[in-house]
Amino acid sequence: MSSIELEHLIKMLNQIADNVLIADEDEAQCVAIHVNKFWTRSMKETVAQYAREDGSELKPAALNAVSMFRNVN
Repeated sequence: MSSIELEHLIKMLNQIADNVLIADEDEAQCVAIHVNKFWTRSMKETVAQYAREDGSELKPAALNAVSMFRNVN
């Protein structure tokens, strides 16, 4: 995946973290639920790899959500 595609995924994940509706669940869990429903495995794998290697551009809720993604090693 290109760096432009990664930048786009980071931006989207941060936007989800900014806009997630918080009910009884914590913010990171809401972000992870949304991503698990709507993102492809390759998108999740790309962001998870970025989070393991750097992750500096991810907001705290987005970074915490990455560890909750299903189907990502």
